[in-house]
Amino acid sequence: MQLQKLFQVTLVVGVLLLSVAVAPTMAQVTSTPAPDTSVPAPGTSTPAPGSLPVSPLIDATIGVAPTTAQVTRDLEPGSLLVFPLFDATTGHVTQIRVTDTNDGPFGTASVRLHYNVVCAGTKAGAPCSARNFTRLITYHGTVVINIPTDVAIPAGCPDMQGFVVVWATGTGAATAPGGAAGLNKPISYNNLIGSAHVTSGTPVVTADAQTGISFQSPMATGTVLGGSPANRALQFGIDYSAPAETLFTDFRALPVPPAPPAPPAPPGLPAPTSSDLVLLALDINAGNENPPTQVTVEFWDDLENPYSTEIEFVCWIRIPLTKIDPFFDAALLGRPSGSLRLAAQANCPISGFCPPIPLYQPAILGAILENYGTPEAAVAGRRLYHDSIPHPTTYTAE
Repeated sequence: MQLQKLFQVTLVVGVLLLSVAVAPTMAQVTSTPAPDTSVPAPGTSTPAPGSLPVSPLIDATIGVAPTTAQVTRDLEPGSLLVFPLFDATTGHVTQIRVTDTNDGPFGTASVRLHYNVVCAGTKAGAPCSARNFTRLITYHGTVVINIPTDVAIPAGCPDMQGFVVVWATGTGAATAPGGAAGLNKPISYNNLIGSAHVTSGTPVVTADAQTGISFQSPMATGTVLGGSPANRALQFGIDYSAPAETLFTDFRALPVPPAPPAPPAPPGLPAPTSSDLVLLALDINAGNENPPTQVTVEFWDDLENPYSTEIEFVCWIRIPLTKIDPFFDAALLGRPSGSLRLAAQANCPISGFCPPIPLYQPAILGAILENYGTPEAAVAGRRLYHDSIPHPTTYTAE
């Protein structure tokens, strides 16, 4: 069985260069308040002093050295958008809005939007389930999708939450971007913007709202993008601008809240008052099993006292900071706020088999949410800052 599993993983690596493995759904924490770090030093691609050296992930499907790729300008219109959070838990609806900013004939379809709604995987071997669908959009038009009322979440979505990826594909019309060759294939079309709005309650209130993370294509408008198989491999660093290596944010330290009154909140829901971290791995094969993503979390209180820990997840996670490390509790941290730095670390999908299996070190994206209790509308969500070091990666679409 072990040899069979190795063969299967090696085969997938050879074709998609994405190792297939399983990993825990909950964060695994190894916390040590210490100044040493294993993430790259700021402004470099080499580990900081005191770190353990690791080999970079080599991905032949990308074939782009970090020095040649460009980091995304994530507040400019792009050809692909990522929304780090949809929430379809009980009482919640997430509205995804995508707008075409381009000028064109009134009422004429410009491109076809291709959506992937993606959930977390599980340690038991469940895939990162995904649902794909498309919608036409017109010049200066806006397409609105409500999850789960308009589009059901994928089957086997353990948290009823996850992330959404949207990209431009051709309509096949001769006069449309991409022409006949672009029919249902990803194309360069740097005109898309969007936002995600989580609502809940009756009457409906907005529990969170964030702009999407945009990725531009360096190719001429209408150029067909994507690699094998069937243009499903969306290559960041070739087809689209690259995500960054390291993420940053400030945070609000909170006391650990008391246990909720009976009945308890559904599994996976955050505490009534908490600061939650949302992360996703962009280098995945949507709808399939994927390796675990390991992330080093370095954080400091506002007086510069350092701490470090790490978390592990499959495809996507939303987790209160106090579950990542108890020192995010204001009582232990001793301060009301601080800052943190996040970087994915190279890991072997199957221990002891690297090589020949390549190390897995995906690009990560995310957001941080601050929940202020009731009313639920008192949620402050924001995207994470990033450095300027490109991290080429490949997202294989459902």
